[in-house]
Order: sequence, then C-alpha cells, then structure tokens
Amino acid sequence: MPGPVLIALAAVGATLMVSGCTLVIGGWARLSGALLALAGASAVATALLEHAGGHSVGTRTLTVAVLVGLSGLAAYPDPERWGLGDLIAFGLVAAWVPVGIAAAVVDHSSLSDAMTRALAPQTVGPIAVVALCLQTLWRFERAGCKERRALAWMAVGAGIPLIVGLAIAFFLPTAFGAVVAVGLWVIVGPALVLGTRDPDRLDAQAVGVRFAEIVCAVVVFIALFGTVQALLGLLTEDGTIGPGLVALAAALCAFALHPTRIVLRRVLDEILFGRRPDALSAATDVAGVASADPSAALEVIRSTLVLPYAGIVESDAEIATSGTPVAHTRRFALDLGEDTTAELVIGLRPGDLRLTDDDEKVIRLALPLLAQTIRSQRLAAQVQAARGAMVTAREEERRRIRRDLHDGLGPRLSGIAFIADAVRSTLRSDPERALDHLTRLRGETEQAIDDIRRLVYAMRPPGTGRTRPPRRGRATDRRSANAGWRPVQRPD
Repeated sequence: MPGPVLIALAAVGATLMVSGCTLVIGGWARLSGALLALAGASAVATALLEHAGGHSVGTRTLTVAVLVGLSGLAAYPDPERWGLGDLIAFGLVAAWVPVGIAAAVVDHSSLSDAMTRALAPQTVGPIAVVALCLQTLWRFERAGCKERRALAWMAVGAGIPLIVGLAIAFFLPTAFGAVVAVGLWVIVGPALVLGTRDPDRLDAQAVGVRFAEIVCAVVVFIALFGTVQALLGLLTEDGTIGPGLVALAAALCAFALHPTRIVLRRVLDEILFGRRPDALSAATDVAGVASADPSAALEVIRSTLVLPYAGIVESDAEIATSGTPVAHTRRFALDLGEDTTAELVIGLRPGDLRLTDDDEKVIRLALPLLAQTIRSQRLAAQVQAARGAMVTAREEERRRIRRDLHDGLGPRLSGIAFIADAVRSTLRSDPERALDHLTRLRGETEQAIDDIRRLVYAMRPPGTGRTRPPRRGRATDRRSANAGWRPVQRPD
C-alpha cells in the first residue's frame, strides 16, 4: 500500500481504539467497544506490517481487522437486552471471524482453487457486510426508541464511508481516491460513541435520508447522462461525440438534477412518513380550526402536516400540546400583546433536518390565528372572573345589608316601639315623664333615619360623581317634626 493510505489506515485504527476504549470505560457498549478496540489495534498492526514490507501478512491481518470490526458493529449497542433472535443474528456476522482467521493462518498453497476463492477477502468481506446489514435491519424493526437512535448512528457512521468508498473505487481508482476512501472510516468510532452517549445531538436518521437522496440523485444523473450521450452518439456516423455534444448532454442532465432531487425527496418522504396533503388543503384545514381552540388547532396542525409534536410554550410553561415531544424542534414566536411573547414549538419528523417551505408557510399562516385565539381565551377568562367577582360582591352586599338591618336598624326600631308604648302609658298619669320619653323617641328616630341614609348611600356604586346631600341640623329637623304637633292636655 502507498504511504498515505497506510497513514489513513493507522488513523482509522487509532480512532477505533480510542472510541472502543471509551465505550468500554463508559459502560455503554462493552462487548462492541472491546471488539472495535481490537479491530483498531489490528488495523494499526496492518499499517505497521505493510510499512515493514510484510505485504501478505498485512493483508491477512487487515481481513481479520475488518471482520472483527464488523462483529463489533453487530454487537452494538448493548447485547445484554438481546433475545435468542438477536444472538442468532449476531452469530451470523461473528461466524465469519474464525473464517477470516483461518484464511490468514492456513497456507493457501495446500488448498484447492475453490477453497482458496471461498477464503479470499473478496468473498468473506462482502458476505459479512450483507449479513451485518440484514441483522441491523432486523434489530432496527424490533428495537426500542433509544436503541433505534443508536442503530441509526451506527448505520450513518458505517454506511456513508462504505457507499462513498465504493463510489470512489469505481470512479476514482487512484492513490488519492484510496486515501479518501480509507480516511472516511474515521467517523465510525465517534459516531458510535455519540450514538450511545448523546444520540439526540443531531438527527442521524435525517442525515441518512439526505445522504440517500443525494446518492439516488447522483445515480439517476449518471444514468441519464449516459443515456443522453448514447442517444447523441446515434446522430453521428461513427458513434462518437465531440466535446460540444458532451457539454450539451451535461447541461441537459444538469437541468434535470434539481427536479429529480425533488421527486426523490417526495418518494422518500412518502415511503418513510406516508402521503401528505398539499400545502393549500393543509392551510385551509388549519385556518378553519385555529380560531376555535388552541388544543384543537395544534391537533389539526400536527395531523395535517404529519408532525410528531406541536405545543405552545410561554415562560417554559406549556399552554397546549399535541403529540409526543421529540428532541429536535423548530420554534416560532407568538405575539400575544402587552409585551407577552409565547412560542409555537414544532417537532421535526424523524429523518428531517428542518421543515419544508410548504410546512413553514402553513405554520406561519396559523401563527396570528393561534395568537388571536389565546388572547380571546384570556379575555374571556378575565370577563368570567369579573363576572364571578361581581356576583360575589353582590352576595356580600346582600349579607352586609341584612346584617345591618338585623343588628342595627332592627333593634333601634324595636326600641322606638318600646318608647312609644312608654309614652302611651305615661301620657295621662305623668305628662312631664311622657315628654321626656317623646324627646328620647325623637333622638332614636333621628338615629334610625341616619342608619337608613347610611344603608342607602352604601348601596350606591363608587365613582358615580354623586355627593351626599348635606345633613340638616338637629334643631331644624326637630322644628319641622314638631310642626303641627301639640301635646295632649290632661283633662281635669
């Protein structure tokens, strides 16, 4: 191998060793980490052996390193929760390790041609890779949420270098291409560590979907370019085309690249998330319900746009929610007036790095409707609270008036009645004493009138601008009350 390729291989091995040791020490994936560390050590040993001139031994060691690394990926992330099916699936991958070791140790000169071809790295490696892919798909369908995120990180970390390496080997079979193809494997170890320690830092499934979209678009572009180039070759006599026709074919295919990506994105979205309605119908549904109730509006937004979560948050407090919270979200500001701002939190779909333009248009259309709905609900709540306070105040006023009448004015009127009885009983026998009773009766009557005035003015609502009329003096009241009254003379 060339020197730069050996350096890249040693870097990959060192990265796998560090990542494997990190997994083992952290206790996140001990078996997988140990196998990856062993694979990294084998890769470093391969680079050293190749540099020392042991080409045949280095090749065999590299075969063992690859197979051990694939076994480490098959054991990722945690074999303690495996069932019998998981163990069988892991065995289908790990069984190729002794085959690779046998191929590295056995003398191939003593074997038949068929056995030699069966033990060749070109045969053992692809079969082990296919077994790993099938095992990963089977585990991904049966795994829980946390394990599924870790498996997504493993698929992205190992799938991107594999596909890009195969493409480089086909289109760029040079030393530089080999360095790039080998060096890309340095992302495997960090991806595995991130998948077990912090899988929500980035949506690995979204990265995988976008990478698959780009790969499919490139394949379609190459196929289309080859087809256009062949059709243009039919227009010439000898079947060859010049640089001008090649440029024309490239331009035609370039115009088709962007529409192809859009179509592929829609196909992948439909495969992963199902068919979605168009933006116009979604906006119509959202606008029809957004003014009724925030919870109902969020449910319509989430179901119409096929979103996992939608919620309204104000000061870290949830006002309304719909769906299950996810790690990756997109936030939109809601202006509620009076220097109050809330946020509409939208959960991104698995496989999406962001919302589509149509989704954002629909959501931004719903933002003012949601804000108006929340404001209307709060005003209605304030009106309801004011109505409740008014009813409470009215009942309290009734209790106060009843208390004042029962405890104040009632006993005073009863006293006036008793004094009147005393006047009637002493009027003939003792006029002077009856006159004293009448004076006392007059005072009690004035007090009763004052109590009635106080009750009447207490029932007036505050802030009416009406002032209490001045109270007449006691002498004036007495003169007016005594006008036309004469004491009854005792007959002789």
